[in-house]
Amino acid sequence: MFLVYKKLQQNFRLGMELSLLEQEEHSLSRYVEEAKTRYDETKSFRHDIRNHITVMQDLLQNGKLKEAVSYIEDMDDMAEKCHTSAAHSD
Repeated sequence: MFLVYKKLQQNFRLGMELSLLEQEEHSLSRYVEEAKTRYDETKSFRHDIRNHITVMQDLLQNGKLKEAVSYIEDMDDMAEKCHTSAAHSD
């Protein structure tokens, strides 16, 4: 009888350890997915910035100062809208 109790106790402990490991695996998987998402967002942002710089260089090299200023103002407006909508979603 004592051996059966010990075996049940051991099985219960192993079941609890397995459950904790499964929870930890789930948390790590979620963390990895969130990290991948942040990496992709950063990569996309860097790509967009490079494109904006290319446009600005082209405008300035071609002496289109007014268009360059207008482009910067448009980017500033976009940044402000992003900031405002992000603040409201928090």
